[in-house]
Order: sequence, then C-alpha cells, then structure tokens
Amino acid sequence: MEAITGKITNVRFKSRNGSRLYGQNVGNFPKHHFSYLISQVPPENWALQVSFAGPDETVRGFWRARDNSDIFALEFIQSGTYEFTQNEKKYDCAPGDLFLVQLGGNSCMRTTSGYSIKKTISIAGTSLSAILNSLNLAQVDVIRSVPKRIDDIFNTIFQLMEERPEHYLHQLSVQAFHLLLELSESSGKQEYPELLNRMLSYIEGRFDSAISIDLLSRRFGVSSGTVFRLFREYLKTSPIDYIIRLRMKHARCLLLEQKCSIKDIADRVGYRNQLYFSSEFHRIYGMSPRDFRKKNITY
Repeated sequence: MEAITGKITNVRFKSRNGSRLYGQNVGNFPKHHFSYLISQVPPENWALQVSFAGPDETVRGFWRARDNSDIFALEFIQSGTYEFTQNEKKYDCAPGDLFLVQLGGNSCMRTTSGYSIKKTISIAGTSLSAILNSLNLAQVDVIRSVPKRIDDIFNTIFQLMEERPEHYLHQLSVQAFHLLLELSESSGKQEYPELLNRMLSYIEGRFDSAISIDLLSRRFGVSSGTVFRLFREYLKTSPIDYIIRLRMKHARCLLLEQKCSIKDIADRVGYRNQLYFSSEFHRIYGMSPRDFRKKNITY
C-alpha cells in the first residue's frame, strides 16, 4: 500500500495519575478498531483482565509517546514497520515482532513504513504487576518473531471482546494470563542455543506427562550430561525443576478459572496425586493453590 499523506495534527491528552500521552496524527490515522471492556466491575479491579483490544492502522508520520505510562499494552505487528523506544532503548520492529508498553515507563512508538497494522491488547488488574514480575516480563521491551500460538490467543481475545458470550469475563481473564505465560516462555528462549530451544519446545508440548533427563537424552541424541549442562548454563536450574515450574505456571493460569477444581488442575498439569501437587505449589509460591485462588480472584 502506498504511503498515505494528510493533515498533520499534534495531539496531547490530559494527564492521569501522573501520566502524559502525546503525539502526532496523519489525516484520519491512526484508525483504532478497539473493543473496550464495559462491565459493572472495572478491569483494574480484577486480578487480571483485558481493558481493550483490537487491530490498529497507522501510517508514516504517526507517532505516540507516553511518559510514566498508566497502562500496560501489547503491540503485535502484522504488517509494516515501527520504531519503538522505551526508557531510552530504541528498537526497529518488523512483522511478527511484539513490543510491550510497560506500566510507569517512558515510551514512544513511531510508524516507519507507508502503512502498518498491529494488534493491540491492554491488560489491567490488581495482580498485573506481580504477575509481570513473576513471569520476568516487567523489564522486557520487545519479543522477536513470536510463535503462531500467541497470534491465536490474540484472535481468541478479540473474538471474546466482540461477541461477549456467557461467562466471557472469566474467559478473558484466563486468556490474559495464558497470553502473558506464553510471552514469558517466548521471551526467555530467544537467546538460547537451538538445541535447548528444541528441548524446551518438546517439554512445553508434553509437560503434563512423565519427562526425564534420560528421555531428553535419547530424544535429542546427546548425553544426559549435555542436557543437564544446557539447563544449568542457560536456565540456572535443572531439567526436572524447570518442568515442575512450567507445570506450576500453567496451574496458576487454571486457578484463575473458577470452574476448574484443584483436583482437575493437578491432573491437567501432570499430577495424579492432588496432595503432592499442592505441596509442590506451596514450595514454589509460598501458599497453597486454594489460598492463591482466594488471593487473586477478587471478582
């Protein structure tokens, strides 16, 4: 699509909670195709919830800056290119890349191609900051070449926001956590050796089944010592502890869904013994699954 020209308009929005939003529009761009969550309980009063979501069209000349941002947003590029700066770090972003507008950060997004489309999801909630920190996402600016499963979650959230089926609020909350969990896994793998990335992908697809160092050794044709060394060097943990923590991350997501019993959750993440599952959960998070659910589901 050719570059689109039009009247340049400087925009500035009123501060809120010490935040400042300003930038430049070009003609009738940006075009936001967002759905906003309107319910009796505001998104920020949930443990975790989607505030707004949808596609976003921009053109060259458009830019938007936030000082001390009062929102957390995920910007997933579909076509075109962007320059993204956050806290004085600059990134050139292309289709398949995703940049994160962090709470409290100073950021600027600028369209550098004639025409661009990105998918936007903003997430809020009383547990958002704690979840971002626990998933090591609070300091992440850009995730490169995100996998298709993340695009699928974006589309699921868009559909829920548009169609509003029964119990859609709970489904949105679960999908928001699922999205952050998947982004955490994708972010952490980007600097790893190819062999380790293949092992991690294998584990993620089978974390609910029995996986041992010996199994990984046979599967990937390397010694058990090599498997253990890769995990220790790059993940600072053992393969078994990595699997346990991956199971617990998925368990936390399921615990946000009230329809799942703790026994069912234990089974779905690979534990046939509910008591052992609860013990492992408490060892890692310092509270039982039941207490985690009570603390984080505030709606």
